[in-house]
Amino acid sequence: MNKITLVTTPNPFNHSSKTIKKLNYNSVATLEGYLKESPIYDPKEHFLVVVNGKIVPKDQYGVTSLNKGSFISIVPRIS
Repeated sequence: MNKITLVTTPNPFNHSSKTIKKLNYNSVATLEGYLKESPIYDPKEHFLVVVNGKIVPKDQYGVTSLNKGSFISIVPRIS
């Protein structure tokens, strides 16, 4: 599989609101580049970002590389 799956859940209490996008894999793109494809992503806001089942800290978005077939999930962080 040469795609990255991006699941965006704008309301973590309503899973039916989620969207799933299949993005083309790019070997030089970082997690941050893929997150920009999410309709809710804003670098000024706080989100919970999970890649292949592991939480990625915000300071790692720009340096985290992905593999073909990776799975990204993004939800707003509830304070």
